[in-house]
Amino acid sequence: MDISIESYKKITIRAYTHHANPEAFVKRIFMGVQLGTPMYLYWGNGILTRYFTYNQTDAVIKEYLNGHLPIDYLEFSSMPTYRKEIRIADFVATVIDYSKHQVIDPLTKWIATNFVKKPGHS
Repeated sequence: MDISIESYKKITIRAYTHHANPEAFVKRIFMGVQLGTPMYLYWGNGILTRYFTYNQTDAVIKEYLNGHLPIDYLEFSSMPTYRKEIRIADFVATVIDYSKHQVIDPLTKWIATNFVKKPGHS
């Protein structure tokens, strides 16, 4: 039996939102959400993020198997220091440290380099 781990070769992002800070990010998420709804965000390389992929159709699954991760929507904010949670009033977003994750790590490095640390982006 062969076992292999193959990372994605390409990530395509269709749309994104760059939030000013982690609190603004969480505030935006919880607008219209009922209290008690769990919220998870991912952190790596000083970036707080979450993303949404497309529905799992045959075409999308084919892309995955070909090493391509198409992301429909990405949200992120700079958060230099990891925090386990972010509280806004009665809402709590749990933050998971994915700094060693094979997809989140390169994605957050790319975001940090191309969006967060560029002039004109906050």
